Amino acid sequence: MTVSTMRSDEARLNWRELLDQVLANQAAEIVIERYSKPLAVVVNHTAWDKMKKAHIAMLDRLSAEMDEDPSMAVPWEEVKQGMKARGLLDE
Repeated sequence: MTVSTMRSDEARLNWRELLDQVLANQAAEIVIERYSKPLAVVVNHTAWDKMKKAHIAMLDRLSAEMDEDPSMAVPWEEVKQGMKARGLLDE
């Protein structure tokens, strides 16, 4: 998958070209940065839809596995601590 970066001011000025680039290359991902920090990603809708469906399928599979073997379950407090450590949860 082709990943490129673009500053937010550049993306704003070249929005149509950015969309055309993503449309032309379904594997393209463009990371929009503000002050050199990733802010958003522009990705082709077809690719996004595939990622979304794959994510849902993975969650369904994991859920079914945990239903079959409850010992696979992880306590919420442990999950929450891991998410906080990775910066995925603020509390």
